[in-house]
Amino acid sequence: MKHTERKQQRDAFKRNEAGLRAILNEWDFIGGAPEDEYDCLTHHLLSALERQGSDVEGITGVITRECTEHFWVEVSSKDAKTVAIKIVRWWKDGRQA
Repeated sequence: MKHTERKQQRDAFKRNEAGLRAILNEWDFIGGAPEDEYDCLTHHLLSALERQGSDVEGITGVITRECTEHFWVEVSSKDAKTVAIKIVRWWKDGRQA
């Protein structure tokens, strides 16, 4: 892979990370969290989106699992699915390739 291709991939990752961070910060399931609080969730979700694509149920599962296991916060399945739908819509329509 050429240097320019790696740079393009890195730049696209950073834009995708910022876009997903914005969605999670808007949701802010903890309430009043610092801007980077959900970065670990962001990275898990980006990996899942790359592997699974736009699978709402899979993304809902990642959200539910990470909220419970990492943040020790129970989120309702309805809330997790609502944000998963928003993430999948963003992934399909607005992410950087």
